[in-house]
Amino acid sequence: MRFVDKNGKQIKLPRLKKVYLLCLVSDHYPSLSFQVGRFLAPVISKEIPAPFVADVFTLDVMTEMLDSPLHLLSYVDRRTAYGDRVIAGHELTNLACHLISNLWLSDSTDVMWVTDEICGSLDAAMAVRRDGVPGERTPPGILTLMKGSAYDRLVSQLDNDPRGDLVDLGMMLLKMSSESASQLSQGLEYVRERARTTRGHSNVSIGSGKDSGITVHCRYRPNPESPRLLQEHVLAKKYQQKAPSWFGIGIHPEDGSLLYGYNAEFEWEENAELEEASRSLSSDLGIQFVDGKPYKRKVGRNDPCPCGSGKKYKKCHLNN
Repeated sequence: MRFVDKNGKQIKLPRLKKVYLLCLVSDHYPSLSFQVGRFLAPVISKEIPAPFVADVFTLDVMTEMLDSPLHLLSYVDRRTAYGDRVIAGHELTNLACHLISNLWLSDSTDVMWVTDEICGSLDAAMAVRRDGVPGERTPPGILTLMKGSAYDRLVSQLDNDPRGDLVDLGMMLLKMSSESASQLSQGLEYVRERARTTRGHSNVSIGSGKDSGITVHCRYRPNPESPRLLQEHVLAKKYQQKAPSWFGIGIHPEDGSLLYGYNAEFEWEENAELEEASRSLSSDLGIQFVDGKPYKRKVGRNDPCPCGSGKKYKKCHLNN
């Protein structure tokens, strides 16, 4: 298969990690979308999940409300991954649920049923946008909760960053719970303040569930070795937490702009060099931010693990 631009010149595509197939039907009949979805249900491969089936009217609303590439891609990624585990009378119901509470299913959740009543806020927002009805243009939820925060600014930067290797970081950030997003936002502000105050280097690591996390570096003075130092820290942190993936970013101390990034994504395995490097790292799992300041509390064996996995501490990161 060849892709060409409008002048007939071949477009060289980079290596694709995942392909999403979007199947559109022209009629606004939920049963038709359902039947098409059943016909196309089989998953082709891990890299090409089952197609996302919707009607053109749903696509119109999706692109209206999720008007950034990352937000739209994140929603499509979850809908293709969950498939039949999310049940609703219409795809707009699933979209409304996502806008309000960030559509996310744990591995232990078999099925989630979403009722049509949740669509009220989405219907009202579309009436404001399309018909000029007084009211809020965006349903209260994931698009409004962190608006204007350091977390929101980071997501916006990733949305407009040409480096494709940072897309996965954006996807991970959008899967964060509101609590994790708030912790990261406070962490971003904290390392900037520390770097400016000490005129040196500051860093923080925040977990995102049991499978991933992010390490943030902020250096007051530019250093050509900074990307390498971040990479070494990310690899050691990933090893310490035994996580399949871990991200790292370097930010500017003044405006918080994204300077460089690194993505370590591979299965964990024993490594003597990383074992030694990880020993020098303190465990950040007990650190939380309260009113912008770090607070380290002792985590009890039966407390929820601070990594956000939903498991008890003794069954998650206690012995890591």
